[in-house]
Amino acid sequence: MFRRTTTHGPHPVDLHVGARVRARRKALGLNLEALAAELGVAYQQLQKYETGANRISVSMLYEIARALRTPVADFYGGLPQVLARDGEPAKGAPQIDDILATRGGGELLEAFLAMPSRLREPFVALARGVAEGEDRETCAKPRRLPTWR
Repeated sequence: MFRRTTTHGPHPVDLHVGARVRARRKALGLNLEALAAELGVAYQQLQKYETGANRISVSMLYEIARALRTPVADFYGGLPQVLARDGEPAKGAPQIDDILATRGGGELLEAFLAMPSRLREPFVALARGVAEGEDRETCAKPRRLPTWR
């Protein structure tokens, strides 16, 4: 059972399920308004579900899954089996679903898969350097980027 020692803020499971709903909606190319209309709720309500601000009832989750043409269990995919005592997910490497749930994550993944394989390693090195706070010149110095052909 997932327990929290604090009652402030959304439960981690609510945040996870909401993020998965958002990722699936975006993967299908639906905007908030279209899905909300199909569910019979205001787009603001759907937005609250996606952010974890409001909990999604079991019946609403079923309706969301039906509208998004996915099994209900998909919304729980990637959920850590064990949460730390404070209710936060156990630390680990980000999963694909975490990336897809972020703004621009889907586009980044699509672009990465579309780029030639010889450019992927330098691209990853650049992204890692940016994440670690290095500037562009420092990131680019270790290796020369291949030329386009």
